[in-house]
Amino acid sequence: MDEREVIAGLDEEEQKRLERIAKLDAHQKRKKVIFGAVTVALIAMFMAGTVFGAKYILSNEGTQPLPAAAFAPVDESPESVIAEIGRLLTDTEDFDGVKLNSRFRVSIDRDSITAEGDNASEPLLRYVKDAAEETLSDLYSESGHEGAYGEDFTPYLPDFNFTAADVKETAFAPKEDDGSELVAAFTFDGCSYDALPGSRVCGIFALEDLPETVRRAEEAFAGSFTVNDLAVDYDDFHIDAFVERDNEDGPETRRLSRIDYVRTGTVALNVTFTGDLAAFGAQTIRLRITCAEEYRFDRISFRISAHAHFIEKGDSDEISHRINSDQSVADYVIRWESSDPEVLSVDEEGFYKGRAVSDRPVTVTGTYVCNGKEYSDTCLFYVRKPVKSVKLSEETMTMNPGETRALEPIVKPDDATFKDVYWFSTDESVATVKDGVVTAVNPGQAGVYVITLDGNYKKTCQIEVCEPCIQD
Repeated sequence: MDEREVIAGLDEEEQKRLERIAKLDAHQKRKKVIFGAVTVALIAMFMAGTVFGAKYILSNEGTQPLPAAAFAPVDESPESVIAEIGRLLTDTEDFDGVKLNSRFRVSIDRDSITAEGDNASEPLLRYVKDAAEETLSDLYSESGHEGAYGEDFTPYLPDFNFTAADVKETAFAPKEDDGSELVAAFTFDGCSYDALPGSRVCGIFALEDLPETVRRAEEAFAGSFTVNDLAVDYDDFHIDAFVERDNEDGPETRRLSRIDYVRTGTVALNVTFTGDLAAFGAQTIRLRITCAEEYRFDRISFRISAHAHFIEKGDSDEISHRINSDQSVADYVIRWESSDPEVLSVDEEGFYKGRAVSDRPVTVTGTYVCNGKEYSDTCLFYVRKPVKSVKLSEETMTMNPGETRALEPIVKPDDATFKDVYWFSTDESVATVKDGVVTAVNPGQAGVYVITLDGNYKKTCQIEVCEPCIQD
């Protein structure tokens, strides 16, 4: 009996149910066929797109900013470092544009705390650390200063009156990877409290006020303990000066942003606990303490966020900028000016509009007015037909030392407005390049690459310098 005979023997309701199942099966088969076809098509499109996209990416190597200009090397001799920081400290005294904020910080090394007495315990050590840090910080909080622009802050500046003879060692080196911040460190010889009178270090770090600090600490802890004896050994005195430097707008500039006076020592206290802490009795407590006076120099500044804008005719937007000052946004006064309003206009709110394509950039100047002083910054606008890609006339070259060969940049489209390019070598000890002319120097491998002014498109030619070379 075949399938048709079986179906014919079923009742009408069962036959209709089987028809519905058959239709569903057919629909599922069609979906599978369609899904399979679409999948194949997508895979084919993906593969083609990957190949085409890879070629396009390889032809342009993406976009890449120009390498940052190198900062000038610093003179690390003690005399030069001291003179440089002294000069920068004097430069901060532009009171209308700089304000000083200072604070005092106290920290205690928990592992350094020890107590010798009949009832020494872990709770006692925790109490000593927390109470000492909090109380000493409170005692010195009034020595901090919250400045204001326009204020003469010289009375609050630290003593920087020392010479190389007073310093044990100095260091002056970049802190950040990009070299934009320098740290000058001055280390002085430590000394015991008994040796402080007449010491240069004593005057520089204001250590003579220690007895007064202890007396005030006793008052703060009245009812908790009394100090029977005190000994201090200072084993580290150092000054750290943080210098920001910038060469984005031309010659390198340096600004002192912060200076820290730090002293670290071991304090030994013979105390007798009283009141609620009387159970601890007499104790000899030792701890390592670090006290730091931190001076921060805050400057009024006005900066346009980007110094080059490549736009097309009709493009418009607000010029992004940053302001650092005490003024509220409602009180900001900024003047905007375009060097060629017919090519690019800028309104009083800082909104620009590209009005005509030009083969010359337009300079936009923003001037921020605060406390009667002006702070200006500029940026360039290129209203153009944009560059889309760049290639080189050669992708690889094999050369002998001393040989020169020319590379030609091919910038597309042909009618792009700004087709200027910059040339670089990844290793100038192997090959150098100037205006597209490559000079082989020494055997090795290097990449000579070009970057477009417009769009920062990049393309590299791999250079192999060998001796002797077998060339095609």
